[in-house]
Amino acid sequence: MRAHAFAATRLARAAAALALCAPLAAAAAQVSVTGILGGKALVAVDGGAPRALGAGQRSPEGVLVVAVGSDGATIEFGGQRRLVRLGETFSAPGAGTGPGAPAARGAAGASLALAPDSTGHYVSVGAINDRAVRFVVDTGASLVWISAELANRIGVDYRGGRTITVSTAGGPKPAYLVRFASVRLGSITLADVEGAVGEGAGTGELALLGMSFLSRLAMHRDGTLLRLSQKEAAPQAADARPQVVLRERRAGLFAAEVQVNGVTLPFLVDTGATNVAIDAAMARRIGLNFEKGAPGMAQTANGPVRAWRVKLDQVSAGAITFYNVDATVLDGPGLGVGLLGMSFLSRVEIRREGDTMVLVKRF
Repeated sequence: MRAHAFAATRLARAAAALALCAPLAAAAAQVSVTGILGGKALVAVDGGAPRALGAGQRSPEGVLVVAVGSDGATIEFGGQRRLVRLGETFSAPGAGTGPGAPAARGAAGASLALAPDSTGHYVSVGAINDRAVRFVVDTGASLVWISAELANRIGVDYRGGRTITVSTAGGPKPAYLVRFASVRLGSITLADVEGAVGEGAGTGELALLGMSFLSRLAMHRDGTLLRLSQKEAAPQAADARPQVVLRERRAGLFAAEVQVNGVTLPFLVDTGATNVAIDAAMARRIGLNFEKGAPGMAQTANGPVRAWRVKLDQVSAGAITFYNVDATVLDGPGLGVGLLGMSFLSRVEIRREGDTMVLVKRF
């Protein structure tokens, strides 16, 4: 790398000179709205630090905020004006097409890129039946899940739905099966999406964007960005990095046999879990003295449960191995399977097409 430093510097200077000669509309830029704060939009350009801009304000890169709404902002840049919703990335004309650029929006369908929040989760404002809700992308949820309180607020008549019992990290929980006329996230809208409404303590105002929505999209995690698209993804080039291929099991869920501290355990891939999570029985099976961990409470779909923060010496899924992994041990009956959460998944790329999910080790 050092041997090429001088040549790289010359190339960088040449590129800068060309950029000075090019019109602003041709400048490579990716614009995303990462939040709404006090009537201002938090606007990030090319992955930089977000800036709080109100209506009529312009960023140093020339991005103009025309108007700020409850779930996004109208942006003007490069001669185009567009509503950019929370979590969505807008490529201005001339933006790059490399690995950092979002998937193009073509005739086959819409696409968007989501950036993680401070906890590593993908949270964005969307809509159910044209009513605004906050979603967390959760591959561990088989359905789009909302609480009874949220259902009442947005006018979902769920009590006529078939009652079921679902297994959560906090134990069994009653729920009602429903069908949403539409579910929207960013520029992607899907019709007739299966969902569930749970009563009692649970997700509150935050909806779980589960696999009944995600299984109808192409999903690719590249670095920190999660890209969702309605069109076919481009063929992947040969990749020599360690990876594991998972097949969809039932109800849109992806299961994996994972070795934890040398013991093989069943896991579900769950982007909605902050850490790798196991129940107390699984912890005892691997000989983990979890009660010496940091005690606390964990929020589950069945309400808060007692939990302990611990470190796992080794977590291996196929050819992918990470050491000293943050984990949570949950008290109570549990699921009988572990949750492969973001303390593991944030270190891999995720590619999803149809009934296949590929995890690729990043570093």
